[in-house]
Amino acid sequence: MEVEAAAAAAAAAAGAAAPAAAAPEQQQQQQQQQQPGAAAAPPPAGAQQAAPAPAAAGAQQAAAAAGGGGGEAAAEAAAGAAPEPAAAAPPPPDFAYSPEDQCDLVIKTADGKRIAVHRLIVLRVAGFFEELLEACAGENEVSVPETYAVFKGRLLDLIYDRAVQIQPAAALQVFQLADKYQAPSIMEACRAVFNSTAFVPRLRKPDGSVLGVGDADWLEVVALASKHGFEELFKKCTQYMETVCKMKNQAADALAGFIQGAQQLKELRQDHMLALMVTFAKCTQEAEVELRLQKAQVEAEAVENKRAVEEATKKLTTKTAAYAKLLQKHNRLMAACDKHRVTWHRDLDPSKDKKRKRGAAQAQQGGAAAAAAPAAPAPAAPAQVAAVAAAAEFVDVDGFLAELEPDFQL
Repeated sequence: MEVEAAAAAAAAAAGAAAPAAAAPEQQQQQQQQQQPGAAAAPPPAGAQQAAPAPAAAGAQQAAAAAGGGGGEAAAEAAAGAAPEPAAAAPPPPDFAYSPEDQCDLVIKTADGKRIAVHRLIVLRVAGFFEELLEACAGENEVSVPETYAVFKGRLLDLIYDRAVQIQPAAALQVFQLADKYQAPSIMEACRAVFNSTAFVPRLRKPDGSVLGVGDADWLEVVALASKHGFEELFKKCTQYMETVCKMKNQAADALAGFIQGAQQLKELRQDHMLALMVTFAKCTQEAEVELRLQKAQVEAEAVENKRAVEEATKKLTTKTAAYAKLLQKHNRLMAACDKHRVTWHRDLDPSKDKKRKRGAAQAQQGGAAAAAAPAAPAPAAPAQVAAVAAAAEFVDVDGFLAELEPDFQL
């Protein structure tokens, strides 16, 4: 058993030493192969030639195929390669100008819609697309930042159909698009609309509301006229501002709208800026006159209101004095009645109705008792009756009431 164990250990040691010994020999063979003209070193005696690895075998087969027949290897490689997927066809356009089968350019708008146009027609009118297509050589589709309705209705329809009338309310937007995409013929058509009597600018108040009725913002029209040298349009804008300032209760609002666009007006030409300063001075004078009139009207209303208050106060004071005088006369009358023991005015007091009813009931009971009792001699007239008669002769009631009539008319 010990002999077999020793033999097994010796075999294992020999197997471990074999790769280590073979490593220097392999390095020596590689160096000889790199040196030109060097012969390949024969393998050592007793060493078995190692089988090539699968990857190496594949490489050797490829090299052999390349050395032996390159065409056949290329054909086999092409046959084994996976085919590339075909490019997806673009979706159909949402709108195409006639003739549709000859459209060779697609314009994609900001809302994702696609318009098919003819390259030659569009480039002949709008020079911007020529520069864009030169920058994007080989492209058949371009994108624009406008929406479908704006770009088609405000530009493309005018390019394809010159009979389309430019409405005054849309003239400013059409001109801005034509200026952006370099369409001078459409810009001239818009200029004719600007100079017509149908086109009227409009002013905006500081709160954003529109002052009057118009087709485009006054500040934008003035900036456009100054930028492109449209003298007729610029003069039309200054005259419109002067007209608005002369309207009743409009000068202050027009002046406020003028001041609101001061930053935008700084970009105008110098001669146009000076002309607007003259217009601004006229508007300031009109606004000052208007404010003075309004101030005078407010002061007149205040004076009128003060006079009305004074008159109302005077009437109230007169009525109060008359009431105080009447109250004094009433008190004197009551004092005279009490002095002469006249009670008719106190009998009219509603609070004494119960006492009178109670007295009447007691009188009825007393009358019944008197009827049952034997008859007695009639008493003498009470002293109160005599006092009433004397008071009636002393107090001039009719004259007093005649004196009170003017006070009751209040």
